[in-house]
Amino acid sequence: MSMQVENKFINCCNQYVNSKLILSNQALTSLLRLIASENELFAVLEKCARNFNFKEEFQNAQINTGTGYVFRLPSSKKALVALVASLLYSFDNNSISILDFLEKFYPHADGVKDSYPIMARAIVIPFRDAVVGMLRGEEEQVEDVVIQTEVNDERVPDGAVVHGSTILRSLSKLVLEDGSLEKEVKIKLLEVIDGSLHALEIKDAKLIRSFYTALTIIFEGERKAIAKLNDLYSCYKLYLIL
Repeated sequence: MSMQVENKFINCCNQYVNSKLILSNQALTSLLRLIASENELFAVLEKCARNFNFKEEFQNAQINTGTGYVFRLPSSKKALVALVASLLYSFDNNSISILDFLEKFYPHADGVKDSYPIMARAIVIPFRDAVVGMLRGEEEQVEDVVIQTEVNDERVPDGAVVHGSTILRSLSKLVLEDGSLEKEVKIKLLEVIDGSLHALEIKDAKLIRSFYTALTIIFEGERKAIAKLNDLYSCYKLYLIL
């Protein structure tokens, strides 16, 4: 595989991830055109697409948490590549609305413009890395993502970090906008939320659980905050952190 093709592909993926929602169509078109024009890239996607059922895999990726939905990529690299490629083509031809997709799977308190970069990182970066690995001839690894029979303190999936951080930031916004709270109380609440975000960022499962317990205590009886914590509980249960 030529390094030039790899670099072009990485750059196109990164441009899509770093785009704003309103400009993402142009970046997506560039990425899809590159895949279509480069035989090496097209061959990888063609290989992954063999015997691939988009409708079935797309349905399997939609996880109902009880309070909403999250989108979980397959642990198989081939299935991941085929699913994300099909999804990107669907965004491009409008057979799937990217706005509906963002609102369903990556809701954000500030709207779809802020949920877009979260979604793009969550699905395009794993897609980019999987394709590059296959271009380099790397063997597909044994499934190593979310599906486990017990909690592993050393393993916090990227999906948990992305999804959990979104919920915690919306909780932080809720606190900041609550005019009934005194300044000193807000500072203390925000410190605990920031600690929760830090625990996620460093992927420390034990610390994540400790901060979650602290959040349930300090927000006890706060209806709006409890709704956010219920979402966080569903997220942590989904990724086997709790």
